[in-house]
Amino acid sequence: DLFHPFSGTRVRAMVQPQTPRGRASQNYYEILGVSEDASEEDIKKQYYHLAKKLHPDRQRVQQTSEERERFLQVQNSYRCLSSQTKRLLYDLRVLGKATSGSTQGAAQETLMQWQKEQAEVDRRNMQVDYERIMNKETAAKGIIVRNALYGNLMLKEESMHLALSRERAIKPEDLVGPFIDVTMPLQCSVEKHSLHLPGGAFSSKADLKGFYNPALLDDGLEMCLYVLYEFKGRQHEVVVGDREALDLPLRRHAVPREQGPRGPFASADIVDMVLRKRKLPEAIPEANAAGEKSPARILRLHPSKALAAAVDAYRLKRLSGASNGEVKKFEVLCMLLGGGTALALGLLWALRLER
Repeated sequence: DLFHPFSGTRVRAMVQPQTPRGRASQNYYEILGVSEDASEEDIKKQYYHLAKKLHPDRQRVQQTSEERERFLQVQNSYRCLSSQTKRLLYDLRVLGKATSGSTQGAAQETLMQWQKEQAEVDRRNMQVDYERIMNKETAAKGIIVRNALYGNLMLKEESMHLALSRERAIKPEDLVGPFIDVTMPLQCSVEKHSLHLPGGAFSSKADLKGFYNPALLDDGLEMCLYVLYEFKGRQHEVVVGDREALDLPLRRHAVPREQGPRGPFASADIVDMVLRKRKLPEAIPEANAAGEKSPARILRLHPSKALAAAVDAYRLKRLSGASNGEVKKFEVLCMLLGGGTALALGLLWALRLER
């Protein structure tokens, strides 16, 4: 695993769908318990049945984290499958076919237009909720999303040096793209000063309201979500993969006060940069045989080279400064000293009572 330089999270040297725990490994049809050719009415009926059963207000006891996760997965599944556009996109991406009966070629031709129109409709419908949530979060100094980009966030060749340097913040024009601005839809997902987007092997941020995949027909791109947000008056930023869960706020997302935000940055850029630094072969022979233009960016490494790259990435991360919230040696020593002192005082008190 490699460390993302400013989020503190790990990224895998070989890109594979992330298999989360429990039901997240199921597709949306399986989560709702309906067939792939289910009608809109059947999907709606099954969703309401599950929502009544799982909704927090219907529970006599407080929900466990697993029950809350299950409820969120049901909600996300219905939001996707209840939209004709998002359902078609999901079917093509996950099932490799259109369950609506249209041919795959015809579906792909109309899908880009459909999803853009659907995203515009979603955003217009969000306007009232957006203003309400913004007013509420601003008053409480909660989560204020300042910038959110979704898409291909890989850096251009001439901008690669910005990955770890602090010359300036990474700007949208430094990215390869395509990507879209999802600041409003993400802000509307904030609830009670927190935000949780479940991950899963069959999930995608493109399924969220107001989102869409700007590179629908290019399966080789690594889609990421970058978020710059404020919480308690302090700036935070994070990048997550398309299938990775997102939780806000987290202490490790905090931006060092003396540095400022780094800007959008794809996880794949880390390995690409490390490979350049070590001057390693860009990829294994079978990737070259496939005729790929930039094999390093698909991150197919021999295990020994992946380990060496991970060590370098960790060293670079340490040079760039410890992640916010990371425990330092001095703090550990203070904790041990305080614990030892408390234990000694406790023993003295016990001996005194015996006398």
